Amino acid sequence: MHKRTTMKALLFITAIIASGFAYADEEKYDICFAAGYFSGEDDKFMIGLSTQIMIDTGVFNDNLCSTAYSSAYKIGVKLSTTGKVNAKEAEIASYATKFRTKVNNALIKLIEK
Repeated sequence: MHKRTTMKALLFITAIIASGFAYADEEKYDICFAAGYFSGEDDKFMIGLSTQIMIDTGVFNDNLCSTAYSSAYKIGVKLSTTGKVNAKEAEIASYATKFRTKVNNALIKLIEK
């Protein structure tokens, strides 16, 4: 795939995902949990996407987002090293799972075209 086509695909995916995360005020911080979690497990691709969505939705420098990010970061580290989390931590990790599923589904749709 050419560099220009790849960039267009990534921008398209970011736009799709951002629209899904920006629909409800109380859910706008889900992306902060997802980004923190991905940072904790050191998934560079997902960190990049989720960080761009935080910037696009205006929560990147928000104190609540920073708190959510930090909490989820610890959970990402813990789950990637021990494989175990408690129920509350699993709930936070589920935000990352939902995000990853959306990204994977969007990529599959692009590939199948």
